[in-house]
Amino acid sequence: MVKNNNLQQRIEYIDICKALAIFAMVFCHIGLRLSSSNADLARWIHLWHMPIFFILSGLVLNPLKWLGWDKYQKFAVSRFKSILIPYLFWGFICNCYLYIVSNYLMKSSNALTLNDFVCTSFDFNTDTISAFRWFLPAIFLTEIIFVAVSNIIGIKKYLAPLYIMVAIWGGYLVEYKLMPTVPFALNVIPFTLGFYAVGFLFKDYILRFSFRHKVTLFFIGAFICIWYFCPIDVNVRTSYYHPLYLSWFLCIAICLSIIFIVKYFEGFIMSSILFSSIRFLGRNTLLIYLLHYEVLRIIPWKIFVIENSFELTIMQAVSTFGVLFVLSFAIRFINKYLAWSLGKF
Repeated sequence: MVKNNNLQQRIEYIDICKALAIFAMVFCHIGLRLSSSNADLARWIHLWHMPIFFILSGLVLNPLKWLGWDKYQKFAVSRFKSILIPYLFWGFICNCYLYIVSNYLMKSSNALTLNDFVCTSFDFNTDTISAFRWFLPAIFLTEIIFVAVSNIIGIKKYLAPLYIMVAIWGGYLVEYKLMPTVPFALNVIPFTLGFYAVGFLFKDYILRFSFRHKVTLFFIGAFICIWYFCPIDVNVRTSYYHPLYLSWFLCIAICLSIIFIVKYFEGFIMSSILFSSIRFLGRNTLLIYLLHYEVLRIIPWKIFVIENSFELTIMQAVSTFGVLFVLSFAIRFINKYLAWSLGKF
């Protein structure tokens, strides 16, 4: 649950940012299943739609509640409950679902044998199926490591250069394929630690930031949009832009720009008729992440052949709304009757 510093109310613009990012994630995953999609739009979305989750998580970490070795065990247990329990439980459920769908409903030519199902469910490489993906293990380890380091050397501002150096060194190792093979593609940790550190170490500045001149808002918006036209391909873990660490800085700059713009328009968004739906998405990103692929699997996306790029994007956006609408029923049911599966006990 995302709350502000006095732990009394949620920060609405953070939920709005999370809703925007989760919508973009589903949008991109639908694009991967279509016979064709807007590659430029997907490349632009990948600059920010996952990094922003790590920055927002760092932004809402409460040092008074969690920092200190006397609190570390409680912190680790809370993160295990809220991240790894849903990851393991719903990952297993989704893998069972995939086994049934691929073998009995869709009758896929790539149907899984029972042995494939067991082995792949506990495979440690990048391409593990269903909910067994890199993000949840990464966010868990990122938080655990960050709080441990903060407990050792404190939370002074000089920590920022430390995490920048970690990210740059990690970028070098990945760029030249020197990073060791680790479970669940966790070579992403140097980058995610940097994203998380930016959110936490500069949280006071981010929370106080406001536009003094409308022209600043215009330039920040233009900065976000201009990268749509630049041939930079970033997906947190992978990049075809050299050197890699410049892409890491770019991801941070775009994520912060989006946060600032959403914060500026927070009042307008909250007064819109769509706000209740946006807030619902922002507060249920975990379940959407875990379950959305299972809806995508049963839809024959390849039958949709649209050549016009604009029409394709509109169809992709409408499909995203449809998938999220279907998921909303499952989310409400799970929150009401299976809250324990999300670590809420």
